[in-house]
Amino acid sequence: LTVNIVITQRRANTASMAFQLYPPKKFRPVSRQWQIEKSKDLHLNVQFYLKYGREKLFTQTSPPKQTASVQADGNCFFRALSYVITGVEDYHMNIREAITMCVEKNSGMFRTLLQSRGGMHNYVCSMRQPREWATDTEIFAAATLLKTVIEVCTPCRTKRGLEYQWQTFTPLDKPELRGPSIYISNRDSHFEPVLDVEERKHNND
Repeated sequence: LTVNIVITQRRANTASMAFQLYPPKKFRPVSRQWQIEKSKDLHLNVQFYLKYGREKLFTQTSPPKQTASVQADGNCFFRALSYVITGVEDYHMNIREAITMCVEKNSGMFRTLLQSRGGMHNYVCSMRQPREWATDTEIFAAATLLKTVIEVCTPCRTKRGLEYQWQTFTPLDKPELRGPSIYISNRDSHFEPVLDVEERKHNND
């Protein structure tokens, strides 16, 4: 009995530590007005307004509940953003160009991220090509360009099975920015827009 109590207490302490390290997140997706404004900024047209799940609290390990399918052709991150902004994935090359230009015009801001990419010239030449995969650099650039936090969920296989982890990308020039966010799933190097997430279970509080 004593052993069981000790083990239970350790688990409770571990859960408490995890809760403190990763406080609950709030699922607060972008709005129709956001779609209109960002489409206008990028000289695009909104084709469809997205319908998201309701606002809710979720955890660092909550999986996506609903995603939107986009083509897996090496352009999927840009297709996902095109979908979030305009309701269709067709503008992915426009999004790719806008993100590349954002990096090019803010070389000082992105210098550290580009050190492993062969410098600005090589980066720009490669990233303007269709099917060039997006990395953390492009996600940070997208957050900076759109002035919007981007939350990316990636599943990881562990000894306990499949676990999900969310990574937050904030605009590099406004790291303190909060508010409505873009939610994206990155499963097996394929990005898809997240339209809803699993709500935090109260017994995990």
